[in-house]
Amino acid sequence: MITESTSQLPVLLPAGMMIAAIVAVATGAWRPAVARWVAVVATAVGTVACGIGLAQVIDGQTLTATIGGWAAPIGIGYRFDALSGFIATLVCFMGLLVVLYPPKVGFGLSNDRGMPIHALVLLLLTGLLGVTMTADLFNLFVFLEIYSIAAYSLIALGGPLAALAAFRYLIIGTIGSSLYLLGVGFVYFTTGTLSMAQAADRLAEVADSPTVIAAVVLMVVGIATKMALFPLHVWLPDAHSHAPPAGAALLASVQVKVAAYALIRITFEVVPPELLDEFPLLTILTVFGLAGVMFGSFMAIRQTDFKRMLAYSTVAQLGYIGIGIGLDTPLALVGALLLVLNHAFMKGTMFFVAGSVYSATGRKSIEAFAGLGRRMPWTMVGFTVAAGVDGRAAPHRRVLFQVLPGAGCRRRCQRLGMGGGCGGGGVQPAHPHVLFAGSRSHLVQTRPRRRRRPRV
Repeated sequence: MITESTSQLPVLLPAGMMIAAIVAVATGAWRPAVARWVAVVATAVGTVACGIGLAQVIDGQTLTATIGGWAAPIGIGYRFDALSGFIATLVCFMGLLVVLYPPKVGFGLSNDRGMPIHALVLLLLTGLLGVTMTADLFNLFVFLEIYSIAAYSLIALGGPLAALAAFRYLIIGTIGSSLYLLGVGFVYFTTGTLSMAQAADRLAEVADSPTVIAAVVLMVVGIATKMALFPLHVWLPDAHSHAPPAGAALLASVQVKVAAYALIRITFEVVPPELLDEFPLLTILTVFGLAGVMFGSFMAIRQTDFKRMLAYSTVAQLGYIGIGIGLDTPLALVGALLLVLNHAFMKGTMFFVAGSVYSATGRKSIEAFAGLGRRMPWTMVGFTVAAGVDGRAAPHRRVLFQVLPGAGCRRRCQRLGMGGGCGGGGVQPAHPHVLFAGSRSHLVQTRPRRRRRPRV
């Protein structure tokens, strides 16, 4: 049985992050190193608070709050239930890992440069937590814009190409936000409320109205753009591949997942069930999700740049989440949420590895990773664990075979039918070999190395 109780936790989480961002800006102007510790304390406290709240609501309870004590539709409602608590805990924990990651490696900037990177991270977390906590359609738009502004800035820290990718993301993201806001306007004109719960009840009475159908389509397309669901993913590969490693880790692990959470909320709590039965919205999500899986996987295999491969892999993983939403079954939704957790840790770790490798060696291409298993063993252990967690992704195994440390992997390579083992950390099959890796049967073509001719 679902019970509701009043608590200020849903309001304090985004508000606390916003206050911490302001404090980080002020302290950063005085002593930049202090801003990092402000971010560490804020994210650590947020993680603990979310964990305690999640333990409280895991049995079906919901924590609710309203701004100023005004009830909907006048007041803005917030809620903390099992689903939002799960996402909020993940957001805060990944934010904690990002601010603990060395700024010089993660953002290419040292603490004495005066750049408010940690304030931007906290601002991004403010928007993400606001999206997970709000129970108001327009307030959801506000928090979408807050985290988008912070995301644009974090992406642009990666250099000239990153600035171009951030500008492209700004244009496409603004279009997505505008579509969502237009849909919210249609809902308000039809129902007279912006509360998700009240709008759901009133929309059920006019589910066959063309205005309602248009509103649902606009909101779903707008959120799918923020989520980077195929074919609305065009901003993601450049943004994630050119962004600083720590920024890319945060964007890939939680930013697009929060948009997926918003899509789940709107699809199953605001959209009337009668409309879902008559209009093939869920079928469209399933088809586009399946197309995203195939397209993202194919493009990931073709990449030579490590971070760009990770970016296209994210497109494929978001396709799986879209399929889980579109199938509209309890097990499919549970699988989608498990993939959210799996992909957050896996992809965050891999971007951290990419930052460490580039900082230590300057290497970006996958082929240049050969032999790193000996030079950076612990870093490659972290990558191996992350790749093993996501055992379905053949592109990650492609890199894994490049970094396996020499003779220790000879038996493993022979078991996979790869003659010659892994002599110098790279794969050396006796002939071109097609490796079927993972349950999606990706094809990875490996070629024998060319031997250098001895000098005469």
